[in-house]
Amino acid sequence: GVVTPVPTTPSPTPNQPIRLNFSAQNPTVTQPGNIGTPQTIRYVFTGAAGQILTVKLTVATNDVGFAVFGPNNQTLKALDNNLSWSGTLTANGDHFIDVISSLGAASKAYTLEVTLTAPAAASPFERIADINKGAGDSKPSYMSVFNNNLYFQADAGDGAGPELWKYDAG
Repeated sequence: GVVTPVPTTPSPTPNQPIRLNFSAQNPTVTQPGNIGTPQTIRYVFTGAAGQILTVKLTVATNDVGFAVFGPNNQTLKALDNNLSWSGTLTANGDHFIDVISSLGAASKAYTLEVTLTAPAAASPFERIADINKGAGDSKPSYMSVFNNNLYFQADAGDGAGPELWKYDAG
């Protein structure tokens, strides 16, 4: 008997994800591309819990969408018709954005705009009392500390005008 090799068709390797890199100087990455049908193009980036991710997909047709996944394939945004999305990351590690086309023309141009920003810093100020209830501003002024009490002028919006107020932190 003669042994002859059987030709094998190499299995197609899945497309490697396209890595998006962000910097503090440039928190937005714009990625143009072309997508076929059916096709999924995967983008990957490293994110941290608390960061805010904003994704906008611009495409001329209405048959391309995207989904966002966190580490361990946690779905942050399921595939739907919304072409813009913003959310807060819940974990550290690699996150994925899949641009997906399952219908329509064989080739479509698109632009993916991705912004990754740190959460806004908490204000060092905290309101401890609402002197003028509602939307009005009490216009506090002339703040002065005396004997561990804060004295200031404010308007309670009750028609009496600016008055002297005292705040005791104890």
